[in-house]
Amino acid sequence: MKFLILSTDKSILKWKSLNTKIEHLEKTLKVFSIEVKNIDSKPLIIGSRVASTWLSELIKPYFNQGYDVIALHMSNEQRQEWGIMPSLRGSNPRSGQEYGDFYFWSDENTKREGLSQFIQTCLHEFSHEYYQKTGLTDLVHWYHKQTPDITGLVSSFDWTLYQPKNRNLKQQVVLLKRVKEFLTKITGMKPTYINPFPNFPISQKFGNRDAKLYPRTKHHIGLDVATPNHTPILAPADGSVSDCGFDKTRGYWCEFQTNGLFWYFLHLSMLPTKKEVKQGKVIGFTGNTGTSTGYHCHHEIWKQKRDVSLLTEQNFRDYLIDPETLIK
Repeated sequence: MKFLILSTDKSILKWKSLNTKIEHLEKTLKVFSIEVKNIDSKPLIIGSRVASTWLSELIKPYFNQGYDVIALHMSNEQRQEWGIMPSLRGSNPRSGQEYGDFYFWSDENTKREGLSQFIQTCLHEFSHEYYQKTGLTDLVHWYHKQTPDITGLVSSFDWTLYQPKNRNLKQQVVLLKRVKEFLTKITGMKPTYINPFPNFPISQKFGNRDAKLYPRTKHHIGLDVATPNHTPILAPADGSVSDCGFDKTRGYWCEFQTNGLFWYFLHLSMLPTKKEVKQGKVIGFTGNTGTSTGYHCHHEIWKQKRDVSLLTEQNFRDYLIDPETLIK
């Protein structure tokens, strides 16, 4: 089986002790081969933790490449910069997935009760993964309170209990993907998005031409909906409020990510909170902030993260989607 450590710490591949650490992990985990790769990525943090939806999107492509367990590693400096609580050395965010995933932080020489934090925390979170897949009583915290070295617990694992469950989950996922591909092919099935502003009128459509007001694109690149002040904005699908802010043009605004698309809601009445949101739940509230002539919400759907500098009159439709074509 294959275990991949994705590290945002650019120095990790230069650690003098890296090979020794990997050898220790492989000896303890027995049935896993281990790789370490650098990635240039900044996680979405919600409530001082890495958002599980963001982590899932990061990891899925590697699972499809054949890895069984994928961990995100970061340095202590990055942990501090990103606002992850210091008491949280690592986290195993979900159960029931077909792959294993967790995240943790450490520097090359960081210690956990006198032992390598890289090794101990990695094995600690991996142990939670083992217990989730096997359904056995999770002894990780109990054991680690008894002794600073969790190697003994991991060495006792019966990996034959883990592997069949993992293989079954993989087979189910492969089957479901094939069924989904088949249904998509015969029905044209696509993700379903609900209207974030049900029962409110459109005040300006996507693509309306106005060269004076929109000198870069000569066209309106979003959809405006007229609403009373502080009207709830509903999540069009399951996703996350991944960014938000304020500027004199957009007023209060937020970015909502779902199904690989980036939705932007502008002129809000207040700053939203970064969070994971289920379809139909509230993202934020409409307003009249920024460059706005009345209570409304301007929203845009981008195929990638918003960057207006890329747009021209000729190409703006290559980067954006007319919301009316998606919303049911």
